[in-house]
Amino acid sequence: MRVALLVLLLGACAQGTSKDTADTADGTVDSDPTGPGTQDGVTAITCFPDRDGDGAGAGEGYTATTPCPRRTPLEGAPWVRTGGDCDDRDATIFPGADELCNGLDDDCDGETDEALEGGTWYRDFDGDGFGADGTQGVQGCKPAAGWVDRAGDCWDLDPETHPGHADDCEAGDLQVDNDCDGTASEDGWQTFWQDVDGDGYGGKTALTARACSAPSGYRSTNTDCNDSDPDVNPGEWERCDTVDHDCNGSPKNGGIERQLWYDYDGDSWGTGTAILACSTRTGWVTRDGDCDDYASGTNPGATEICNDLDDDCNDGIDEGFAKSTWYRDADSDTWGTTATTKSTCRTSVSGYVKRSGDCDDSTSTRHPGLTEVVGNGIDEDCNPATGP
Repeated sequence: MRVALLVLLLGACAQGTSKDTADTADGTVDSDPTGPGTQDGVTAITCFPDRDGDGAGAGEGYTATTPCPRRTPLEGAPWVRTGGDCDDRDATIFPGADELCNGLDDDCDGETDEALEGGTWYRDFDGDGFGADGTQGVQGCKPAAGWVDRAGDCWDLDPETHPGHADDCEAGDLQVDNDCDGTASEDGWQTFWQDVDGDGYGGKTALTARACSAPSGYRSTNTDCNDSDPDVNPGEWERCDTVDHDCNGSPKNGGIERQLWYDYDGDSWGTGTAILACSTRTGWVTRDGDCDDYASGTNPGATEICNDLDDDCNDGIDEGFAKSTWYRDADSDTWGTTATTKSTCRTSVSGYVKRSGDCDDSTSTRHPGLTEVVGNGIDEDCNPATGP
């Protein structure tokens, strides 16, 4: 039984080998799956190796009979009847694939990212969302890293400089056009004038500097009419001489020299050290004697009232008013002590009473009028005659 089966198998193999390797009469190769050729009367096809398994092969292929061989001898890749794969190492790239926005020829038609909606992209070196001004954009369906869809950056190495940015003016700013509108630092950039004499005012014809804040030795005004004399500027007092000290164009200001005192409380009476001036100035007055220049109701012209103050600055307090003596009542027992008194015209004084005689103002259990407790050694009624 075993011998018969072996004979049948060997016969079948011999027949298959004879058919697959026989040559035709015209010298072409038969249907050997590993090489080119045709069988007599059989239609030839072109087969391509498909290394990435996407259904499309690459290369020139070879002619074979139907069907194509299943695998190539060396790489083991399948053979397919569709060729034209422009990247047979990537299964997503083959003829008929959808074109994607990726910089590749996905459908192998010789074009990259064709028929995809895109735009113009500009290189953005400083990452502020604006490409360099005046540069030519690149067309594409999407930007690469570092590319944006708008230009106009006038300084593409500084992220604080681009259209729409505030045109800052900071200390040390070098007149940068932060918003790229063609005007440098128009928000806050100022002109300053040199103050040669150091009196706080820049000279009318002094050197100037453009900056965000005043450089050392420079001022924001140029109203000093003589920047070589610190006693001449718009803040000075006018003296009665031939010099225009306050820079108003008129020496002496048409006046005569007089003394002026500063009036802090605005009651037209001043105090302190007088100055000599040829004209009055705001805050200064021509009379002094104010004994409290922080209270406008106190000055030599005020009316004296009953308030324990020297209202008219004559060194007298509440003169012209009847006064009475009040006694300190520390223990609030309505009896005061003669040790502390106050003379005033007031009808009431906090902490004081009009009757005295309290012999111990630290306790309310001792004062005139209390009943004496015999034998306790304490003088409750402050009357030595009744005794403790």
